[in-house]
Formats: sequence, structure tokens, C-alpha cells
Amino acid sequence: MKIPKPKRLAAKIIFKTENLHDFETKMYSRMKYGDPVATKRIALHLASAITNHPFVQKLIISEEPILITSSAFGVIPTASYSVAREVTKLLQSLDVKHDRIKFERGGDFATNHYGTMTADERSAAMKKRQIFLSKTDKEKIKNKHVLIIDDISVTGSHEKKLHQLLSESGAKDWIFAYYYLLGKKIAAQSPETEEDLNRSEIRTVLDLIPFFKDYSKNTGYKLRLNSRVLKFILTTTPESIYDVDAYTKEAHLKYFFKKTLRVRAYFII
Repeated sequence: MKIPKPKRLAAKIIFKTENLHDFETKMYSRMKYGDPVATKRIALHLASAITNHPFVQKLIISEEPILITSSAFGVIPTASYSVAREVTKLLQSLDVKHDRIKFERGGDFATNHYGTMTADERSAAMKKRQIFLSKTDKEKIKNKHVLIIDDISVTGSHEKKLHQLLSESGAKDWIFAYYYLLGKKIAAQSPETEEDLNRSEIRTVLDLIPFFKDYSKNTGYKLRLNSRVLKFILTTTPESIYDVDAYTKEAHLKYFFKKTLRVRAYFII
């Protein structure tokens, strides 16, 4: 079987960081840390880009079923999973024929973030990472079209890994859909731009207090508790230029738990 070339689309392509809008980057940052309203906004923009792409339009018109998945994760969902979930709802409202699969990710629960890595470090980390499909999804994916949803593409190391797996699994065709796609130059020279985006609004654990304390009551939406949020509140070792020192973070965590201890957190699957 002829292996298709990688297809990708993006709601927004970043060539220069100075062209980014402050409101937009802060909304992205809030999405990464579980804000359900920001997640829905990001998903709406991405769904629009998806349904306007010729490849997807052809599938919709032909009424061929599309298998939808997010980027790979293990037991604990990522922010991209929440975006993929919302995009799926929007496509379902358009009567797009679809089903869902999941790329499994093996290994321990990593405390480091890709956003802080260089291009070489990302490539090395991805070579060690195990990504696979369950037996059920292996059968489901054969001769099917696949839509892979992620929030950002920087160096493309994760995409290459999934492309290889899709090729080996006998999928008919596939397309990667990103909210942000970094241009080649900025991705090569400044992959840490991803961390700048991630932390444009959320700098310390104190910024998460409104999500846990007031969000469900004031908005009716439930917090998306994801792996990034858990790492943020369960680790004290500084990793990023945006992180406070360990002593300050411990103090912040004590205050955070004091304010949110009795609050019921929602883990949405």
C-alpha cells in the first residue's frame, strides 16, 4: 500500500511572535491549564479550520467516516484531548460521520514539559517514547481516514512518530490538525516559544485558584483537569524561566490548597 504524505492544517501559523495578539495567547494559556471556556473557544476556531480544509470537506461530502483522536497520552488526558473532544462535538452537530480512537502513550508520568525543550531534546525524548494503539483500535483504523487533533506543532517530532504508526497500522489516509503551527524558522531557532505561549496567562499555581474555586459556580462549566495541571500543582522543582523558586512555590501551594481544599475538582473524560 502506498503511504500517503503527511497532511496538516492549522487555525493559526506563527511566523513572528510579535504578530500574536495578547488576548489570543492568554486564551491559549488558559486552555492549556484546564479553563473550559478557553477550551471551547480554541476548539471552535480549530473546527472552522478543519471543516474548511479541502481534504476534510471531501470526506464530509462523500460521507466517509472519520476516525478522530488527539495526540497520544497515557492514563491522564492532556489539554489537546479536551480540545479534540470539543471539536468532535462540533463535527457531530454537523452530522459528520465519525468514530473515536486513542493513541496510547507508555512509560512513566513525566514531570517535564516539551515546551521547555530544545529541538534536539524533543527529538531524543520522542525516540524513547512508546506510542501504540490498542488491539481494538488497530482493527478499527485499517483502511480508514484519521483526523489527529493537537493544540500545537513545534518541531514535528510527535507528528513523525504518529505518522510512522499510522503507516504501519494500515490507515487509508490522515491529516494533522493544529491550533498553532510554528513556522520552520521560529521552530528551529526558538522552540521555547511553546512555553511562552503556555505561560502567557498562567504564571504560578495561584493563577489556578479561580478555576478550582469559582468556575463551576459562576459559569456552569467544569474544569478540565489534565496532566499539565496535575504536574503544576504536584511538583515544586522549577523547570521554566516562568517558575518561581522551590521555596516560593511551596508557599504558593500551601495557599492554593488552603483556598481549594474543599472544592470538588472535575475530571472530565
